[in-house]
Amino acid sequence: MLAPKSLANSEKGILVEITGLKRMKKQIYQTHIWIAGISAIPLLLWCISAVMHPLMVWTSPEPAIKSIEQQVFPDRLQVSLAEALNRHELTRITSLGITQLGEKQYYRVGVEGSPHFTYLETETGELLTEGERLHAESLARKFSGDTASSVVSIEPITQFAGEYTSSGQFLPVMKVQLGRDDGMRAYVDLTGDRLATLIDNQRSWLLWIFKAFHTWEIPGMPEIVRAWGLAIFCFLVLIGAATGLIVYVVMWKNLGKGKGAATPRGRLRTVHRLAGVFVSLAMLIFAFSGMFHALVQGIKPDLKHLRPSDTFLASDLSLAIPDALKKANVTGPVQNISLAMLETGPHYLILRKPERRKQFPPVPVNATTGEVAVDGDLEQVRRIAKTYFTPESLKEAEVTRLTSFSMEYIPRNRRLPVVKVAKATGESIFIDPVDGAIAYSTSPVGRWESLSFSWLHKWRFLDQAGFSREVRDSIMVCFVTLGGMVSMTGGILLMYRNPLRKRRKAIQTIALESSEEVTTTSVEQHIEKIPETVQLRDA
Repeated sequence: MLAPKSLANSEKGILVEITGLKRMKKQIYQTHIWIAGISAIPLLLWCISAVMHPLMVWTSPEPAIKSIEQQVFPDRLQVSLAEALNRHELTRITSLGITQLGEKQYYRVGVEGSPHFTYLETETGELLTEGERLHAESLARKFSGDTASSVVSIEPITQFAGEYTSSGQFLPVMKVQLGRDDGMRAYVDLTGDRLATLIDNQRSWLLWIFKAFHTWEIPGMPEIVRAWGLAIFCFLVLIGAATGLIVYVVMWKNLGKGKGAATPRGRLRTVHRLAGVFVSLAMLIFAFSGMFHALVQGIKPDLKHLRPSDTFLASDLSLAIPDALKKANVTGPVQNISLAMLETGPHYLILRKPERRKQFPPVPVNATTGEVAVDGDLEQVRRIAKTYFTPESLKEAEVTRLTSFSMEYIPRNRRLPVVKVAKATGESIFIDPVDGAIAYSTSPVGRWESLSFSWLHKWRFLDQAGFSREVRDSIMVCFVTLGGMVSMTGGILLMYRNPLRKRRKAIQTIALESSEEVTTTSVEQHIEKIPETVQLRDA
């Protein structure tokens, strides 16, 4: 009987290469298992809560009207602003607007030292008692279409918190709670007669689930902890999806094969890997864009609640508004009038009503002399921008009026017209010249993050392909559901490990780490055994 032949050097090299490849596969697989053990349950909750977002869009209460057309009626401005203020001994004010309540028109003024607006009728100068409350209720009923339900409460909201998120865009707003079974509440902006959002009990619950398990906005959690925690979680999901995809590609030919494939656990493993093949790429881009978004938004300051803190003396507002309109030579209906402090004193900002969706920049008129300030709205914006930019950088900044939305300043920001102030370094802020609010701010990193989040997390690229929002959201729900299925089946597989795992590991150790001389016969024996005992598909 012939003694077994030792392997040639070339064959030993091949064996070492095969052994190294097996070790690498094992390490990748173990990394995938380790990450799955940490993130399986959070990932399942992340996927389930992600579905809440399109559900909110599909089931949210629809406003009865999209917007209210503001308009100033000059013939009703019988009592000048200065006279109306003096009658009620209001010598110092912080803001101005003109609004319609019922059949009457009112000056809506912010009084220094008071958090509430004061309403003075423009024809008689009379004070409207509880004018702010009546204004908020009027807007809530118009937008909700509910004229019969009682009003449970009305309260001011001065920051984004709870169910009123930054997607509402406007601050401050008034929250109007209606006495309805669905708990309808309307968040309305009094300065622009705008609806921020409508929320009922169903949407509130969906929003709570989304914020708790998808964006991790938990009451009391510091923003830096939330942002970094979410970013680390997304990174783990990213690595888990990448290693899983590698495992699936390596083991694709063996999918559904092997002695254990017909068992319940084997079938579950096949489902896990089949779903993983389709969902891994989607989870990669979801995780990457989510991580990028969490990191950038976590360090980005919130500027939307900031306003210029100017004070205007009633004695400096001697020019009547009808005379200011004549001085400005404004043709066409006027949408609203506000106040701005420029270097030459207080000015009325006269905002024309849009025509065929075309917005016009406000026209500043000196409230004392009637002189029209050319580019006064830009001067107002530059003065506000000094709060955020250094004088040196502001000198080199480019200031541009925007009367329409763009790729950078998208419709989600809702305010028009605005003025863009762009530094040479790429940082930009968009300011509403009418009330001085910061509508949006960005930076070079922020632009990439916004593009990443829009295209990779919200899949806006499908819009460019001609899909409607409903179809886009439905496609995303399908992929997210598959992601949840992968996470759930992976968790079950981790809970109920194969009882033969120790035996297979022992055989694997012998095959890969034995110090005995390996002969051709023993290699053939091991190769024959490995598909049944060592292959990762049976792990």
